[in-house]
Amino acid sequence: MAVAKDDARTGKKDSPADRIIDKIKRHRLVTLVIVVGTITIAVGGFFGAITKIAEFIDRFIDPKPFTVKELQDTVSRTAIELKEEFESVTSRPGKAPPIPSGDFGRVNRQIARIERLDPGNGHATYYRGFIMRWQGQRLASHPTLFMYLERAKDPKLHLPDDNGDARFCFDNWLGYCKQRQAFINHFLALDFERAAREEKDRAVALARLKAGLERADIAIKIYGEFNAPGQGTPTRTLAESLRKKISEAEQPLK
Repeated sequence: MAVAKDDARTGKKDSPADRIIDKIKRHRLVTLVIVVGTITIAVGGFFGAITKIAEFIDRFIDPKPFTVKELQDTVSRTAIELKEEFESVTSRPGKAPPIPSGDFGRVNRQIARIERLDPGNGHATYYRGFIMRWQGQRLASHPTLFMYLERAKDPKLHLPDDNGDARFCFDNWLGYCKQRQAFINHFLALDFERAAREEKDRAVALARLKAGLERADIAIKIYGEFNAPGQGTPTRTLAESLRKKISEAEQPLK
């Protein structure tokens, strides 16, 4: 995790890279014109380049935290803004996957800001994974979601009194919490159940059912049960269904 140093106390001078950036800031108009042109060509169109251009500008206008406290406060504040932006996109009436990537432009800017401040931060990883799902990329989201789960195994990244309540996700500036671990496992269980249903190979389907049950049981152990509109089958109902299907699949063919 990135840690900001108090330059005022250490008396540390700007690095060569900082001096270069300072020069770029002083000539930001020329720089911006060059970058707009370059990104537009690379992306293939002006409107498709808007988010990339905005992220580039953010790099130079965002204030740099000078203390650890400032870093934590800035990430926490940005994480709340990220949540609000994400919900403003996904909670619109009639919205359902796949949502065009352009709708997440402001959301991606907040993710990029958090990653610049604290690479590997859980807020950024979590929302990046669920953006992919809302874009209709369920399976493509798995590496990102599993990355979150893998990092979340480190107890030092959690608040010590985290009991699974969702508020701990934003009380913790690092972005790791039990509720998100359970939520991810809930959706992975649904994905494995669906993959098993679509699989023709009996052995492969059985393996996917078992993987789904494992994820459902983890979610229940950590959190209890997710049972709300938009979250698919309730976790306990899903686990019971998976156990039944596993039992049936393990029976010898007649």
